[in-house]
Amino acid sequence: MLVDIENMDGYEFEGFIAELLRKIGFVVEETPLSGDSGVDLIAYSKEPLYKGKYLIQCKRWEGNIGEPAVRDLYGVVLSNNANKGIIITNSFFTQQAVEFADGKNIELIDGNILNNLINEYFSNTFITKNSITAKTHFTKAEGFELNKYIYYKQIVDTNKRSLDAYLDLFNFIYNYIESKNMKIMYSGLIEECILLCEEIIKRFGVKGKKGIVIKGLFSRIKGTLLMLLGQIDDAYEMIHKIMEFNKQNFTYNLVGHYFYFYPEHYTYTAALESKEEYRSFILERGLLIHKTNMLNMLVYINDEYSSKWLYDKYISYYNFIKNAAYEENEIIVKRKQLLIDVANKNYKLVNEQIESVMSKNKLKLFLPESIIINDKDPIYSGLTYSINSFLYINDIVAYWSSNLDFEKQKEKIKFLISLNE
Repeated sequence: MLVDIENMDGYEFEGFIAELLRKIGFVVEETPLSGDSGVDLIAYSKEPLYKGKYLIQCKRWEGNIGEPAVRDLYGVVLSNNANKGIIITNSFFTQQAVEFADGKNIELIDGNILNNLINEYFSNTFITKNSITAKTHFTKAEGFELNKYIYYKQIVDTNKRSLDAYLDLFNFIYNYIESKNMKIMYSGLIEECILLCEEIIKRFGVKGKKGIVIKGLFSRIKGTLLMLLGQIDDAYEMIHKIMEFNKQNFTYNLVGHYFYFYPEHYTYTAALESKEEYRSFILERGLLIHKTNMLNMLVYINDEYSSKWLYDKYISYYNFIKNAAYEENEIIVKRKQLLIDVANKNYKLVNEQIESVMSKNKLKLFLPESIIINDKDPIYSGLTYSINSFLYINDIVAYWSSNLDFEKQKEKIKFLISLNE
């Protein structure tokens, strides 16, 4: 194994440290600004006991690092309420620097410790300067509008209570995902978008009906982003937290004029003399499209138990829809025949499509096109999907981390399913 640190410049060294931290298990955000108090990376851990934010300085130096650099980082750690500040270098620290850091939430990683970490986490990898820099961070990627990103970030930083400011930043970032810009997406942008979803949920997904809606919408988007990374168990857990799978009430969907599995199913419009139409897009207020994505993912990783469980749920759901259309219901009796026709057509479609999924025929991951938040009546908020907004799962697996353990993922999903039975 070769790690050619000596021939890296400062930016290349920073990129390598970011990749090392990801292998260790952190979610890493590379700061795009110079003059940012010396912080090069922001690393987040979700692990018990270690959960929180870590501020990282990367120093590829020839000489030893002294106390002033450590003191400066300590001030930034305190002002940002971070768990810890970490300086990582290929060099060493002066005795004064070591003494200053002692007893504080500052960790010093010198060249010897760094070599040990490299040997542990890159033991089976041949690393050269070229291979380290091949994965350019999205802020440095060709085609990424860095100036706009910095602008929206600054607006958010000065307007922490403004949902609109956060939505502007989110829409800017998510546009690269919705437009399927794979090179930029898989250069840390998806992880950045996940962190932003979590921040929006934390700040605005708490109080009132609108807060509940915001939490649900951004939880579903986060779930989709996790699926893009191959973290299928975590994506399943997002749905599990929102709603129990086997207790979804489809009566609302009957009254609300929605019958679909994929977006291209039939529905009807109540406003225009109750006519039937074929939908190429939908405003999804529930979880069906998200569950569609999940079923495709479970089938892809050969999770026979969980995919069969979800398959059975779909069939039971659509049996319910079909049977409910035949029942005497005061609300829907005026459109009874139309409901029966639409339900029958979709029941046939859903069976064909589920069979196609289970046979692994062109498995898809549908991407939300936009978020609709209805301020006047939050219940009418949702995510828009269309028949053209998807990625084939076979096209994204090449970007997944080699550290994914699908057997462990299957075990976790099976456990979560058991909680719903």
